[in-house]
Amino acid sequence: MRIGLNLLYLRPGIVGGTETYAMGLLKGLAELNSPDEFFIFLSRDAKDWALPGRKNFNRVVCEVRASQRGMRYAYEQMILPRLVKKYRLDVLHSLGYTGPLQTSCKSVITIPDMNYMAFGNQIPLLRRIALRCFVGFGAKTADHLIAISEFSRGEIRRYLRTPAEKVTAIYIAPHPAREIPRVVTNDELLGRLRLVSPYWVAFCSESPNKNIPNLLRAISKVRRNSGLKSQLVLIGHRPLSRDMLEVLDGEGSEGIVFTGYIDDKDVSSVLGGAQMLVFPSLYEGFGLPVVEAMACGVPVTCSNAAALSEVAGDAALYFDPTNPADIAEKISWLSNNNEQQALMRKKGYQNAKRFSWEKTANQTMQVYRRVCSSEAKSTGFDMLRS
Repeated sequence: MRIGLNLLYLRPGIVGGTETYAMGLLKGLAELNSPDEFFIFLSRDAKDWALPGRKNFNRVVCEVRASQRGMRYAYEQMILPRLVKKYRLDVLHSLGYTGPLQTSCKSVITIPDMNYMAFGNQIPLLRRIALRCFVGFGAKTADHLIAISEFSRGEIRRYLRTPAEKVTAIYIAPHPAREIPRVVTNDELLGRLRLVSPYWVAFCSESPNKNIPNLLRAISKVRRNSGLKSQLVLIGHRPLSRDMLEVLDGEGSEGIVFTGYIDDKDVSSVLGGAQMLVFPSLYEGFGLPVVEAMACGVPVTCSNAAALSEVAGDAALYFDPTNPADIAEKISWLSNNNEQQALMRKKGYQNAKRFSWEKTANQTMQVYRRVCSSEAKSTGFDMLRS
């Protein structure tokens, strides 16, 4: 087969989980050692992004920038279909929510979650409209959709009214640079970031579903009620929402460390040295940091919302993410219970073994073969009228 992978959305170091998905899937596909030919479509923002060093993996740099979202959407609809013909593709897999509505080959789209619907009122209006149009129409015209959990599969079916047989749930796996049993902590790095053990780790971003304000409220309660003084280390881009700033002003920022963006090896070191991962997200299509922490031997306490219980199984301690008092209670209890931490490390290792990029790649290839063996082909706008 001649397989295209649409990564035009990719902005290295910025798009987070969807970059991990692309990196891991390519790694898994390369390790299959299949004779298939792969064509990876990248924007100018990702022109130097690392690809597997295999002769059958071809880089195609497109004259558009992912950071210019409107232009990227237009390129995806108008120019990418021409490239599909040029490279004589059998199937095009778009990994980032949207893909061309009309192509001369089979079309597969991965929709990691329906966050833009669940938190639609907190997304800028123009972006919300664009996502509803392109994701909705793309889901209808694509030959098949991939979700990254059964929870997301259900959300896609609910919001987009997609038939069950058209959506396959395929789990993803830890970041390829972090999938090691236990990371040896980099003391020089921890000193540079001014981290003092024991500390707790969380991941933050601008996305409102990450629920960082409630986490900070919970940490304030932990310090007032239990006397624990551990640092909370927040990895990732610092949220600047009004709610976040109000919490920092009201609750104080003592003991809160924002690392900003750090590279993957440094993330491994910081995560591997943590007493626990706290993951308070309100909505996740999967929740990669949970599995990454477990693979590193770090106990996890996390939200009981969305896909997290499906992914973490019985290896995590759960809390209600809308209740800072409950979050605080679980953090305090786990911090003071060494026996439970040891048990959760053991369970976490076992749970993390459920996920691998080899499995992801194998199951994804099965989807490609299945759609390519089907005679039916979605016919773009004709499908929209059905």
